[in-house]
Amino acid sequence: MEKKLDLRIQKTYQALHNAFTILLEEKNFEEITVNELCDAAMIRRTTFYKHFADKYEYFQFYLTGISETFKSRTTADALAADPLAYSINMLHEMFQFVKSHKKLVDGLRNSNMMSFLYQSLQDLIVSELGNVFSTLQSYPLTPKNELMISFYAGGLINVVYWWMNHPDDLNEEEISEFLVKSIAPPTSLPS
Repeated sequence: MEKKLDLRIQKTYQALHNAFTILLEEKNFEEITVNELCDAAMIRRTTFYKHFADKYEYFQFYLTGISETFKSRTTADALAADPLAYSINMLHEMFQFVKSHKKLVDGLRNSNMMSFLYQSLQDLIVSELGNVFSTLQSYPLTPKNELMISFYAGGLINVVYWWMNHPDDLNEEEISEFLVKSIAPPTSLPS
């Protein structure tokens, strides 16, 4: 049974999330201080440090929250019913996030946290693609299959970056459909 967070902690996390999102849309991660984040969230520094060692640990928590929100928009039932539609929806959600948080994403792209963001996205996509491929093929995740999924995940991230730099060349639906067709696993996977 999952333990539910105290309401005060939930409110603290939500205030931090909202303040951090606004601050990241205004400036680079490196320019944001814990004092500034606490002031914007209207919480005390001692409260912040009770939950997080520093802003880097908070950033990891922030990205985990975004990942969980992203995952909650796609369900296991949808995956089982139609894995390709699930994949298109997953990619659509990625594009929507980038569109609705363009300043935030641009600010992170120009910061030294880019490699951390890349790895977080990579982990999320590997997890989701693993679910899709397992459902499509019902195969165990061998090292070769995990390598293939990692390869696809890196490609998807780079496609999103390409799209951010060429937003008028193709719309997200065209890209999503093309990518799902491109990454569909072969009928027999290497063992």
